Amino acid sequence: MRNNERSASFSSRNRIFLNIIVGIFLSGLFSCTTGRQAYLWMDQHAFDAARYCSESFPCSTGDIHPGMPMHFTDTLYMPGDSVECPDQFPDAGKKVPCPPTKIIRDSIHVTDTLSVADSAHIAYLSGQRDSAFTAAKIARIAAENAIKGEQEWKSKAKARGWTIYGFLAAIGLFGCIWLYLKFKPF
Repeated sequence: MRNNERSASFSSRNRIFLNIIVGIFLSGLFSCTTGRQAYLWMDQHAFDAARYCSESFPCSTGDIHPGMPMHFTDTLYMPGDSVECPDQFPDAGKKVPCPPTKIIRDSIHVTDTLSVADSAHIAYLSGQRDSAFTAAKIARIAAENAIKGEQEWKSKAKARGWTIYGFLAAIGLFGCIWLYLKFKPF
């Protein structure tokens, strides 16, 4: 009887443990957001996305740069109407064209410029600049490490060379002593 109680409690523990594992797995599976899901959400909730962007990247008030006044003159010639000659003139009743009407229009235009910083684009470019600086720093450190490694390798090679030269000199010295002892002149 005791064995059945243990197996029953053991299986309920296994079920609880299995439920916890499945819950963690499912929450991890469905809680991740990809870039595509973020774009879809922003398309569906455009007002909320715009509010978030305006709060995160506010526009600066900007500077007003006054413009230079520009003077424009237009001269228009309008054709004149035809008028009947009065009875006192020899061409009475005949229509005579009037001279063209000259219209001169003077205008002065002043265009002021308001410069406003696009803070979202500035933040994007700052991020790119920072990542480029980080990449340049990593490349500089890698180059310095390569130079240090090369210098270390050269110093080790130089030390090895002197060791080999010393070893060859010792062999030569011992060879000379051996030859001297083997072929003694006395």
